[in-house]
Amino acid sequence: MVCFFFFKQKTAYEMLRSLVGSEMCIRDRYQRRVRGAVHFAMVDSGSGRIQMLLQHLSAASSPITITQLWIYPIKSCGGISVRESAIERSGLLHDREFALIDGDGDVLTQKNHPQLAAIRPSFAFDRDGRLDGIRLRCRGHSDFLVPLHSGDPVTTRWMGHRHALQALCYPSADRWLAAVVGFACSLCKLTDHRPLDHTRLAVVASPSDSCRYQDGSPLSILSEASVDALNRRLTRPVKAR
Repeated sequence: MVCFFFFKQKTAYEMLRSLVGSEMCIRDRYQRRVRGAVHFAMVDSGSGRIQMLLQHLSAASSPITITQLWIYPIKSCGGISVRESAIERSGLLHDREFALIDGDGDVLTQKNHPQLAAIRPSFAFDRDGRLDGIRLRCRGHSDFLVPLHSGDPVTTRWMGHRHALQALCYPSADRWLAAVVGFACSLCKLTDHRPLDHTRLAVVASPSDSCRYQDGSPLSILSEASVDALNRRLTRPVKAR
């Protein structure tokens, strides 16, 4: 089966100091500029690995090396560096599958709440390798394990998406999150299908293409060359992560 994944070429100039970087950091070995959305053919997305993506990227242009691979389980919170990841139609496995929402169901982002970057989630798996918990960490606070065995249905709103998105809420983490973030909020897991027809990729997306709580692309690529160019203009260099 042949399917498509979509990537937004993101430059470091788009990032604020408080923002976490993209899922991949690519060593940029050439000067050709890429603008807008580009897409690459992938094979067998259900069991695909990131090495397959690398092969297709290399075949489409000059040799490319993936130097970092990051998954962000909770939207706008800290990331997890991994050596490989399974790829689904909605992105890397478990990437942006979770989010924090306020009392109105609106998804929180670092753009408005930079303190979210201090939360460092990690996965907890059962003996069969299935995800059954999210461990929350933050400096100055005790770790908190959120079990995912059951959750309460909740309606969430994300950016300009014209339809509400259904999710499961885990209120056991509410007190821990309020102490860290500074106001009442909850952890939720997206259970709805979020199509790409409302994003900038609508002109090339098929009805079965989707993303989770990403900004609008299942995967993002960040070149090291753009980060280096940004750091040459800053008095305090930043790192892509």
